[in-house]
Amino acid sequence: MAKTASLSLREDSLIWTEFIKTGNNIHLERAVFETLPVFINHQTIQQKLTATKLINFLKETVKKNNLTPKDLRLTIPGRFSLIKKIAIDPVIPEQNREEAVAFEFEKLWEESNQNYHIYLPENSTSEKMITVAIRKSVLKFFNQIFDEAQLPVSIITSSCFTIEELATQLYPNSNGHNLLLGWQRRGFDAIVTENQAFHSYVFKNYNNKLNPVESVSEFDLANSFSNLLFDLQHPKILNKPLLDIQTIYNYGYYFKPEWLDFMRNRVQVPINLFNIDASSLITITTSESDIPPEQIFRYIEPISNYSE
Repeated sequence: MAKTASLSLREDSLIWTEFIKTGNNIHLERAVFETLPVFINHQTIQQKLTATKLINFLKETVKKNNLTPKDLRLTIPGRFSLIKKIAIDPVIPEQNREEAVAFEFEKLWEESNQNYHIYLPENSTSEKMITVAIRKSVLKFFNQIFDEAQLPVSIITSSCFTIEELATQLYPNSNGHNLLLGWQRRGFDAIVTENQAFHSYVFKNYNNKLNPVESVSEFDLANSFSNLLFDLQHPKILNKPLLDIQTIYNYGYYFKPEWLDFMRNRVQVPINLFNIDASSLITITTSESDIPPEQIFRYIEPISNYSE
């Protein structure tokens, strides 16, 4: 069976997994976590030294861990993209919808659409489309570092979409609104699904200083979680809750299962780990003794970029 290498690259860390998908089973053979030597954001990617450090780091990581850089799939944080549900007037001909979407992006962010690659969904006939725009400079940066590190990437995807897709497979009976909550080093990735479909994505830092999770108290993490959930369910522009969250699934390398206690004390919503479900259409197994099945939630991001 062909082995897939999948890499989740975040602002200050990466997780590299190697797995084999057979039918409805994903068998995880390797999982490596590393902290990056430089912080990635829209400012630092403009600096030549950032690319140089990452190229050398990637080469060393592959060599040190004896990794297999074949069929390499890459996920990047959702906040590197502009993700919006855009309403399209049904009278607009399909061949003109891309131009209409570009105009909507330009209205929303007051920036020329020439700076972005804009991706329409495969079915662009819907009146409301989840549309993605990624800065061309961001794509150029990632392509450069992986090309120069001699790591051929076959797919670059925003992790919020691959995670949502895997969730629909792992939890086929989830209806209504559900929250897939990623605990990253400096904040939450909050992915909302609606009736087994992508609804929205937002990033919220743990505090205004963008402190890493290691230096944020459990009390402040609990408050940040409560505030996030309140903001999702009570948007300021509406007089009533927009979302009725049915279940929360937690994932992310930095999440600690004991935090489930303070989460459950704060809200009356079922809260679980984003882990293997007995009723799943897909099962995940692992070869590594240091990654027991109950710890799969830590590696969901790269695993979610699986091959069909």
